[in-house]
Amino acid sequence: MKPIRVLILDDEILAIEHIRRLVPWKELGYEICCVATHPVKALSLVEEFRPQLIIVDIKMPVMDGLEFCKRVLASEERSPKIVLLSSYKEFDYAKEAIQLGLSNYWVKHELNADYLARELILLKKDFEEEFVKQAALRKPLLADLIAGRPVTREQWLATAGAFAEADYLQLAVVQQDRPFPLLTEMTNIGAPIPPAFEQPQAELEDESLLAAIPIRKSQYAFLFIAQGIRSEQKLWDHAHEKAMLAKRAVEEQTGGTTSVAIVHDISDWKGIPSLFHEANLLLSRSVFYGPRFLFRLQNRNDYKVARLATDQQLKEFSENVRTFQLDGIPSLLANLFADAAASKDLAGFTDMCKQLVSIVDQSRETLNLPSLELLWSRDEIDTAPWTSADGIRDWFIREFQSLAEASSAFKSYSRKVTQALEYIRKNYSEDIGAQQIAEHIGISRDHLRHLFKEETGQTVLDALTAIRVDQSKKMLEEGKHKIYEIAELVGYRNSQYFSQVFRKSTGMTPLEYVERKR
Repeated sequence: MKPIRVLILDDEILAIEHIRRLVPWKELGYEICCVATHPVKALSLVEEFRPQLIIVDIKMPVMDGLEFCKRVLASEERSPKIVLLSSYKEFDYAKEAIQLGLSNYWVKHELNADYLARELILLKKDFEEEFVKQAALRKPLLADLIAGRPVTREQWLATAGAFAEADYLQLAVVQQDRPFPLLTEMTNIGAPIPPAFEQPQAELEDESLLAAIPIRKSQYAFLFIAQGIRSEQKLWDHAHEKAMLAKRAVEEQTGGTTSVAIVHDISDWKGIPSLFHEANLLLSRSVFYGPRFLFRLQNRNDYKVARLATDQQLKEFSENVRTFQLDGIPSLLANLFADAAASKDLAGFTDMCKQLVSIVDQSRETLNLPSLELLWSRDEIDTAPWTSADGIRDWFIREFQSLAEASSAFKSYSRKVTQALEYIRKNYSEDIGAQQIAEHIGISRDHLRHLFKEETGQTVLDALTAIRVDQSKKMLEEGKHKIYEIAELVGYRNSQYFSQVFRKSTGMTPLEYVERKR
């Protein structure tokens, strides 16, 4: 916690100096920010320095200590703690001090070093408890404000206290950099902000921080105040410095990188909800800018969005992939993603990626390869490149290059083996074997066995089993069916035999496979 600011008011300068020298204020957590020998002057110092603790003599000319206290308490939104000083104990003064809600009443001749140090330690503990309590009360209301829920002026004043009259408020929205959700099941990616960060220590170290508010799993909003800064550049510098501190705090807690959106010049607290919404929109499009990006809301024109239209390009792309004309795929993908990067249209980009994933999966199915969703559920896809549009583009290029290599092997099969594979993929759920497959494609069973083994390196039964096991894995991971139901759905009439086949193929039973995924 920063040193507690102290004002000492006494019409005798020697009395002030005595108190100043009596204890090591800095070591005790205090800073004497100003002193005064005249109450009127002291009132202006209260306005300028906003002391948190005022030590004031009762007996003074023009305005006594009690009258001074009444004026301070009447004018300050966030009342400081006040301790009265007197040369002797006087019950009436003590009684009125209690009625005013003052913190304490000290007798000057009893004020030695040990006594003062002990009293200051107790007061500091009160300050710390009040700070934590105020922060806890402040956070829910500011969360409501940011979310756009109704907040009255009275609630704002009570919550913000002295901060309510700050020249400017500054907002920093810090968001963890996460892979773009290319796949529909990717709804929960990103390390959660640990519970310890729910009460960030930064709040105890930076008095310009009004609150640090968790918005969702991977996002925090930091609200700062800026006081006495007039230059536009200095105002931005202040916001940038505070935002970078907040950014580092989140990164240290989560262990990942973050992007941040900054608003440096909020002159009216009522504008916070719309500005947060705008910052959030920018961060939602961070895939176009890449990790660790800094958005400045005053540069709004730099982040304009145009509609992305890719239907015709995707139609051509899909046809090329369907017919395995894959040589021009990198160039087509580069053009698609260049248009997306120029438009910054998140909805259009999401739809484009969804269609590309569908095209990939159709090709993988044709080539007897597991779907992307299944690969992702097995942790077999590296999603690190998906934090930027460029990374996603390059990932798709590599994926289609892999499909091109797989299709070369696929196209090298004879027509009869290709027909056999297609029949297996379409009818694996039926009670089929080499005889039925051979009859379907018009050759003998022995001829099929010989061709199939020679070209694929597998037996017909091996290929059928591999497809059935892959499909059963997908169903087990989806969790919609019981094990005996899955056995029937993939062509096994006996669930015990299915479990034996599954274990031989994977090294674990279906139940063990489900438990491992959990």
